[in-house]
Amino acid sequence: MKTLITSIFLIALGTSPVLANTSMQNAVMDATQTAIAQVDPLGDGGEGMGNASAGDAAAAGDATDPNQPGAKTRKPQLCGGMDMMFILVFFGIFWFFIIRPQSKKQKDHQTFVSGLKKGEMVVSQGGIIGRISDFDDSTGAVILEVDKNTKIRIVRGHISGPVSTPGKDEEKEAKDKK
Repeated sequence: MKTLITSIFLIALGTSPVLANTSMQNAVMDATQTAIAQVDPLGDGGEGMGNASAGDAAAAGDATDPNQPGAKTRKPQLCGGMDMMFILVFFGIFWFFIIRPQSKKQKDHQTFVSGLKKGEMVVSQGGIIGRISDFDDSTGAVILEVDKNTKIRIVRGHISGPVSTPGKDEEKEAKDKK
């Protein structure tokens, strides 16, 4: 591991690790050891990085048997099931609050658009208000009459909903309360 880091430092300095002179190698090796000592989480000089052989681990007291004197014990990590449970709960919340309401809204809009009738007052997604005068089945469009002798063609999917007039909504709510 140290040799690899040293080689990387030498390449970064613009010299070949093979052709580098001894003083340069010593300086880079000292810098590498200092850097490893500063960031070494196990305090073993980088030997716990998976590059030591089984004999080195047994000699250092890092054997798999925790009853052996001088053996280092490691804390167990979180159970894999807990991680999976967290992901499933997060996905469930995401589905319940985002995906489900959006698909329900899309389904309601699809039933509204498929049930359009001539004479209904609707509003488009662009804010155009008009009365449905005809349907163009060949293109899937709705022909809206926005004023006398003024008709426009709008794709069915771009009709956002019926026009709600404030007076009718208030009367309807008053009847529902009685």
